[in-house]
Order: sequence, then structure tokens, then C-alpha cells
Amino acid sequence: MTHLDNNTILSLSNVSFSFPNVTIFEHISLSVYRDEIIGICGDNGKGKTTLFRIMMEELMPNTGNVEKQKDVKIVELAQNDREAAAGSILTVEEFLCMHVITHKLAKNRRQALQYLAPLLNKYQIIDIQKRQLKHLSGGQLQRVMLIKAVLLKCDILLLDEPLTALDEHMQKQVLSFIQELKDEGITTVLILHDLQVLKRLCNRVFEVKDYQLKELL
Repeated sequence: MTHLDNNTILSLSNVSFSFPNVTIFEHISLSVYRDEIIGICGDNGKGKTTLFRIMMEELMPNTGNVEKQKDVKIVELAQNDREAAAGSILTVEEFLCMHVITHKLAKNRRQALQYLAPLLNKYQIIDIQKRQLKHLSGGQLQRVMLIKAVLLKCDILLLDEPLTALDEHMQKQVLSFIQELKDEGITTVLILHDLQVLKRLCNRVFEVKDYQLKELL
């Protein structure tokens, strides 16, 4: 039986999951709607990242169902993606052009640059587009990674601790960017330890605790 309606793009229904000898979730349910921001908090090791793996259908639940609307695209920007990019000698322009061409949004570098131009301007990346990724600040790099998500034209963006190692100014920039993504029609689900930030930013907030997903807001 489907648990999807016109506004629900992803549904976890009565999901249980465990690793050998370790229970992670017991009968959790979550509906993800269009154009919203969902916050996930909880202690380390309680299943937040596992929840993302289940949403991406990289892990299959022991019981329950995971359903998504046809053609809904889910993209995750994990901490290790950002860490890998941080050591790259590619420039911002080269990095983004590579993804434009890889995902067949353009056939060559010239077309890719034309495709990128409005995004670089809109998200204020023009001033750093010639800089190597390894020379960017943490906040600048996070902005580039978020633009990558925009390029991939995802419907749901999963963010794992997007504010890690950022100063207060850069945190505000990234949070503003996430709000802009919502305005672009991208639903964001983010893991963050700071509950107060989640309450200010998100439409709904859930805590992973005692094998459950408990709604706080």
C-alpha cells in the first residue's frame, strides 16, 4: 500500500533496521514533503547517518517500506565528500564544469561555462571561480558543494553536519544558502547537533533516540 500523496515525495513507513547484534531503528515512520527543510539531531552513533543510507536505499530495512515518488532524485553531500574536495588542485570552475559535463548538462567546457554563469553569479562564486579548491575556506568550499547539488537537479538534498569547522559568519552564509535551496524547490534534510539552529531553520525537527525518530518541532 502506498503512503504517498501529491505533496509527499519520500515515505518511510514502519521501518525497522539493525546491524548484527545492534538495533538501530524500531518501527519508525517519516514523510518528506516538497519544499521543506527537515532537521535531524541526536547523539553520535544512534543512527542519523544510517537513516540517510536507508533514505538513499543503500541499506534495506529489515521490516517496513521506503517509497518515493517516481523520478524523485536524492543527493547526499556527506562530510567525506567535502573533505575529499578540500585537497583538490582543481579550480572551482574546473570542478563544477566537470560535474556539468559528467551529468550531460553540456557537451564541452565552453557550453559548461555558459551553463554555470548564472549560478556562479546568483550564488556569489564568481570571485573565487579561478581558485583551487584546496585554497578555499571551509565556508567557500561548502558553498561550492551546495552549488554542485543544484547542478545535479536533485529533489531531496541530504546534508551531514554542513556547519562543521565553519566560523559564525560562514555558518550564516551556509544556512542562508540552504534556505535559498528551499525557495528553488529543493527539499533539504540535514543532520546537525545544534538544536537551536535547527529550530530556527527547519519546518520540522526530529531526534534519533531509543531506536525511534521523535518529532520535536
